[in-house]
Amino acid sequence: QGLSWDDYQDFRGSNSFNWNDDADFGFGGGFRYFGGNSDDDADNLGIPIGGDRGRGFSNNAALGANYNYDTKKNKLSTNYYYSQIRQQLDATRTQQNFFDGGSLLTEGQSNQINFTGAHRASVRYEHQIDSLQTIVFLNNTRIGLAKSDLGDTTSVFLNEGTRTDGPLTRTTRIDNTTRANTFGTANTLLYRLKFRKKGRLFAASATYQLNRSDGTADLESRNDFARPTSVNTFLRDIFQLQNTASIRSQYK
Repeated sequence: QGLSWDDYQDFRGSNSFNWNDDADFGFGGGFRYFGGNSDDDADNLGIPIGGDRGRGFSNNAALGANYNYDTKKNKLSTNYYYSQIRQQLDATRTQQNFFDGGSLLTEGQSNQINFTGAHRASVRYEHQIDSLQTIVFLNNTRIGLAKSDLGDTTSVFLNEGTRTDGPLTRTTRIDNTTRANTFGTANTLLYRLKFRKKGRLFAASATYQLNRSDGTADLESRNDFARPTSVNTFLRDIFQLQNTASIRSQYK
């Protein structure tokens, strides 16, 4: 069902938890966080911890490596991580609505396969200029792909009186395919100066973050009516091709 915190630390190495790298100084949320469950979200630059528990059949795979270099004046921490999740969701549903004189029975079956995969890389470099000055450079980058295929069939029956096997009034068949490519990167340069007087510190930072997402959705729906009318005939077949694109950049 995904990575544990111990797995996360193994993938990232000795510099997994640098709690003092927050460059926002308490104003707003920092862009660097350690994990999340929305692996198809371009904003999620950290390694996802846990998973989507309790839904469908999930097949997960992960691969990672890290390299660390540590001296008195220079500290370098790098890591690469790839993860993918293939999730299959099969559902059967039945719903019955009662009204005066009868009821409406709705039966449906659906099959959905979701796939998400992402490459992640991060770099942390710290250089101690002297005993009082330090600079830190941070980079998190993510390239992701998300795909989903959904097939769904729904049938509606009209039961009059006490009948439970009324005639079929409508059948709807849905075949949807969606695909999204995501890219996100965040870069921060942090400068710290310790004053000789104990307890005083000056810090300054600059951050640039970019998130981009491009997606397509192929939506198909067919409705078969037992009693076609001039109104529902126009709703018999629906075909849509949707394209989405978003780019968001942020400077701090």
